[in-house]
Amino acid sequence: MRYKTFDDGAQIHTWFPKSVYVMRDFKSEDYCADLITQLKDSKLKLRRDYFNVDTSHSLSNLHEVSKFKGLFDDIMRHCKAYGSSYGYSDGHLEQLTFGDTWFNISKPGDFLHKHIHPNSLFSGAFYIQTNKDDFITFYKEDDMTTPTTEMTELSIDSYQYPCETGNLMIFKSNLNHGTNIQQGEEKIVISFNCYLKIQ
Repeated sequence: MRYKTFDDGAQIHTWFPKSVYVMRDFKSEDYCADLITQLKDSKLKLRRDYFNVDTSHSLSNLHEVSKFKGLFDDIMRHCKAYGSSYGYSDGHLEQLTFGDTWFNISKPGDFLHKHIHPNSLFSGAFYIQTNKDDFITFYKEDDMTTPTTEMTELSIDSYQYPCETGNLMIFKSNLNHGTNIQQGEEKIVISFNCYLKIQ
């Protein structure tokens, strides 16, 4: 809990924060360039119109492809670190496993509507190739009350992050998010969902 104390001793307590785990320079530009070649040469089947957007997505679970195992091992390490910060026990985190893993190749004009990822705990994106005007927006839960005239730490309802090549982002799967209409050239992203496989 964070709080602000006023001169007269009154306090504002901040509850229920939203968070995004950001690992800058998760992988180098050279690594990303090599990965682009591997993805495009992998012959993984692609389809269009996923989530009703004009973006190509692989239908395969990338984490099950041997050449990508090391990458997903690294991603899982960060997912577990994030889970530990949330207070999940080591026992629970040992049960953390990938569900869906895929890659997106999006073109100018593509975008993702605001959405969540049901039936998983953490979701994320590893940015392999991006443009300077690409960003992802995270949203607070929908609020039907009168909006404020000025955004503060208590009233902010969305936050944008630039999509930067080499960066990894992880967030709770129930956090609403979407992307802007792409202005630049091809953008390539590996995305994933993971969940607790409780036995």
